[in-house]
Amino acid sequence: MTGGGEVGERAISRGQQLLTLQETDEEIAQLETEIAVLEAALAGDIELDRLRAAERAAEAERQEAEERCRGVERDLSGVSPAGPQPGAAPLRRLGAQSAGSPRHAARPGGAQAAAR
Repeated sequence: MTGGGEVGERAISRGQQLLTLQETDEEIAQLETEIAVLEAALAGDIELDRLRAAERAAEAERQEAEERCRGVERDLSGVSPAGPQPGAAPLRRLGAQSAGSPRHAARPGGAQAAAR
């Protein structure tokens, strides 16, 4: 065959591609319908709502802890506007946390002595 066979093959190929695309579109539409049915069934589930709220709270707590870790890592690496002071900021922070605790407030000299 000279040029006529190629045109026919391309036409069949193109037709097959369009058919495949149409079938894929139909599958997508069917899956979207199934998803909508499942979402409607889950919409009023009190236990699921409670678990989703707990998941959001846990994620927020994780993000806060991650940010605190980054802050401590920055402090330990000595990167600060005042210049490098390795370990000074975490020690100050630890001292501030300890000074506010009731265990240290009962010492002679109170919380001030515990912070020194």
